[in-house]
Amino acid sequence: RRRGDPEGPLARESMIVTAASRCKQALDGRKRIVVQKRTLDFLPAVVFRNPSGPQQWTMIYLHGLGSSALGNYADRPHYFFDGSIQLKVVVPTAPSREVSCFDGWWNKTSKGWNLTKFLSWYDYLSNHDGAKEDAIDWKSLAAVQRALHTLIEKEVQELGGRNHRVILGGKSQGCCTSLDAFLTYPKPLGGFVGVVGHLLSCTPVEEDGAQIGSPPPF
Repeated sequence: RRRGDPEGPLARESMIVTAASRCKQALDGRKRIVVQKRTLDFLPAVVFRNPSGPQQWTMIYLHGLGSSALGNYADRPHYFFDGSIQLKVVVPTAPSREVSCFDGWWNKTSKGWNLTKFLSWYDYLSNHDGAKEDAIDWKSLAAVQRALHTLIEKEVQELGGRNHRVILGGKSQGCCTSLDAFLTYPKPLGGFVGVVGHLLSCTPVEEDGAQIGSPPPF
């Protein structure tokens, strides 16, 4: 699904896409930094449907930092399907945004220099190259969390209210983001599948949370 599709966007969450580091600098009017907001719509998105009938399950799967739904998954339905169940797969695209730990990366254009943007689910404040967990801007994660919860609700409605038939998953940064949405969703879901990711330290884990009985394979 692309922008302009009659079915509309997957979400409509407003979020700041200017790096948090530059938002602080924008307080100094002499620097002429404009804080930009965009609507997070998750488009373009890849949606796979089993042609043999209506879905009985839905999987929402998030790509990693710098990847995209169309570029990495559009021609790979075999990543998700083995023909055993009626599954619908939704692969959204992360917002194009500035990232604080890369605020020294600039691109020259015909109109001047622009800060490099990345398809990123949230803003990184540090870059430790995997040696330890990076600091993140939790406000950017919270905006994506709200949008994902909206998308989950849409899929639950399509499944006739069966929230236990919705599975979340993701790879790398997408794994961290989807796990955060999974653990903060207020109703039991069908499970979680994570690839090369981890639990963010800012994601709450409750002993009696809604997902206590949901299988979370990694």
